[in-house]
Amino acid sequence: MSVEEININQPDPDVIALLERLLDEAKRGEVQSFAIALSYGNYQTGNAWAGMGKNNMAIIGELLALQQDLLNGKFIALRHQPVCYGEY
Repeated sequence: MSVEEININQPDPDVIALLERLLDEAKRGEVQSFAIALSYGNYQTGNAWAGMGKNNMAIIGELLALQQDLLNGKFIALRHQPVCYGEY
C-alpha cells in the first residue's frame, strides 16, 4: 500500500476572486474597515483586522452573523448589502 501526498497549497479561485473584489472596493474607498478569519493550507488559522474605528459594533455584529452561518453550514460568499446605522 502506498500513500500519496496531496498538495493542499493550491490556490482557490473563489478565495482569489473574493479578495480581489474586496481589494477593488477598498481602493475605491467603499470598504473602510474589515475583520477576517483565515484558514491556511497547512491547517493553521489566523485573523486580521484593519481600519477599525467608529464602526466597531457593526463589525462585531457581522462577525457574529458569520459565526452563525459557519456553524449552520451556510456558504455565503459575501453579504454585500451595506447597511447604514446612522452617525456614531
